[in-house]
Amino acid sequence: MDEKQLREFYNSINKHLSFLDDVNLNANGDSTVKLITQTINKYSETDFIKGVVKIIDEISGNTYDFCKKLFEICCYMIQYRKDPDGHEIIFTPNLLMKVKKGDCKKFTTFICCVLKCKKINSASKVVNYNEGYGWQHIYAIAFYPNEKGYLTLDPVNHKRWDSEVNYRIGRVNFYRGNFRPSTLST
Repeated sequence: MDEKQLREFYNSINKHLSFLDDVNLNANGDSTVKLITQTINKYSETDFIKGVVKIIDEISGNTYDFCKKLFEICCYMIQYRKDPDGHEIIFTPNLLMKVKKGDCKKFTTFICCVLKCKKINSASKVVNYNEGYGWQHIYAIAFYPNEKGYLTLDPVNHKRWDSEVNYRIGRVNFYRGNFRPSTLST
């Protein structure tokens, strides 16, 4: 991304910023996961997120339906946009809905905020596709009594409902800051 494109990227979000906590510009690796978890914990009980939960509750009948509707809303309302190379940017849920563009970190933060507010047992999952490159992708999971033990809410994965990417190693990150290694995908 050249300097002009980088400036355009930041200008597209600057007009929506109401306070400095809306973004964190240069997080990396596990510090990014920590920031996402902190953002989820901080914003999951906001009036905005409670409003989202109320709306989805009105059109869903159970946990499975709620998760699927949340996933569909994200696919419909938010366009994928990668962060500039070398930048890891975390948005608040409200900022994501204002900008309507984001990457896996932004989708995950929003989805997990909604799931946590709804009291659906959930977490974020980070994965690595290739040896030696750190965490390369993050998405939300909602624990559910199915074959995998959870539903996958990953709009970045070609907008396929409950479809998990293939990965080499993974880790489930809980909202308390603890985590557990995940089994290899098949």
